[in-house]
Amino acid sequence: MGVGERIGRGNTADIYALGSKQVLKVFREPKLLHLERNISTAIEELAVGAPKFYGIVETDGLTGLAYERILGPSMLEILMGKPEKAAEYGRQLAQLHAKIHSVKATTGRLESIKSRLAYMISGIRHVGFEPL
Repeated sequence: MGVGERIGRGNTADIYALGSKQVLKVFREPKLLHLERNISTAIEELAVGAPKFYGIVETDGLTGLAYERILGPSMLEILMGKPEKAAEYGRQLAQLHAKIHSVKATTGRLESIKSRLAYMISGIRHVGFEPL
């Protein structure tokens, strides 16, 4: 199964069609692939209703994470046409985040937020700024 067209672009990754039932998330920073793989595995085990996670896939010279493809408009697209849904969708997102964050991750399995922030800060390159 080869990579199809790019169907999305975010802050850290591009999303490509991977057949008709999956997508491939390809990160611009390789370290993020393994960090998100660990997070996606933990979320998959929680069974919170997130798209199915299939693991790392290498195809057509790209390496990324494969997920179930959910067809239909995004929440943002719906909200652009129906802003009155904002409170309802906000509650749904808050409930989902609360459910995910209520589960304690297995020690050592996920990187601490302190470590992740330190890594992100160390990558900042700005004149007159030296990371400590």
